[in-house]
This record gives sequence, structure tokens and C-alpha cells, in this order.
Amino acid sequence: LSQYFYDNNMKLKFYQRLSQRYYTDREYKFSDISNEMQYNWKKWQFYNNLVYTPEFNEVHESSSLISLREIEYYVTLGHTFKQKLSEKSIVVTANDVNFDFGYTYNERISINGGLTYDIDDASSKQWRFGGGYAQDCWSMSASVRQDITPRPNNEFTTENTFYVQFNFIPFGSIGTDSVK
Repeated sequence: LSQYFYDNNMKLKFYQRLSQRYYTDREYKFSDISNEMQYNWKKWQFYNNLVYTPEFNEVHESSSLISLREIEYYVTLGHTFKQKLSEKSIVVTANDVNFDFGYTYNERISINGGLTYDIDDASSKQWRFGGGYAQDCWSMSASVRQDITPRPNNEFTTENTFYVQFNFIPFGSIGTDSVK
């Protein structure tokens, strides 16, 4: 079941998607119930996706975002929650707060970045910072990122990544996947 509402200028104002699958060949016939919705108000965007598991009578996943988009910049604050409800599940659990930003200095130069913070571990999971430069027939972007993964015995590993990409308009792009 999906609903979409537009304003007089045909800009999307609100949408909602409610879904659940039914399986005839499984012991438990009903899958998760997903309710996704987004409301757009002026330069603001409010988003939520809630996934409920009837088999366990619990919320399995939830994602919420608030975004502000201006011509020169954007900021997004979000929360993601995922829990493993059975031993058979391959879901990676999460309880994270995310912050993302971008700033356009002029037509040619832009910067962006973000941070993911794990509420349960009270630690940073990831941060990234990058930027881009554009000319008439080419552009480039570069970023640096650090992923922090908790390990047993209060230890952790860090993985640093540097990424660069060159775009030759309209021919194609070349870039690195990951340099460590």
C-alpha cells in the first residue's frame, strides 16, 4: 500500500509505503511489516522507516532522518537501530547516530563529511571528509575515511581509506577503489 501527496507545483510533499509479504511455503507465513514515510516541508525533510516483526512481536529495525538542504549547504542528522531477533538471522545490529554535511563554496569547489557514532559502545564507528573540484569538461573528488571496528577484550581495529576520482565529461571516470 503506497500513498503519495504532491503540492500545487507537483513537488512531493509526503509519501507512505506500508508493506508485508505472505509466504505460502514457510512455517511462519507473515514476513516483517515495513512502514516507510517521508514529509518534505520547505527545505526540510523528515524520514522514518520502521520494520516490525510479528513472529517475535518486536521492532526489528528503525531509521529516522532529519535533513536541511539549502543551495550552499546541507546537514543531515539520523538514527539507525537494528536488532537481531533470532540466531538464524544474518542482520548486523546497530544503534547509531549519523551526522552528514556538505558545503558548496562556489560552482567549482565543494566539501562534505560525516560521522557515525555507536550509542551502545559510546564510540565513533566512522568518520569521513572530502571535497570536489569541477571545471567545464572535467571534475575530481577526493576523500579520506576511517572505519573503527570494535573487537573482543575492549580492543578495536581501524581502517583508513583514501579515495580519488577523476571525471572526464562526457567520456567517463577513473578512480581508486581503496588505498590503505
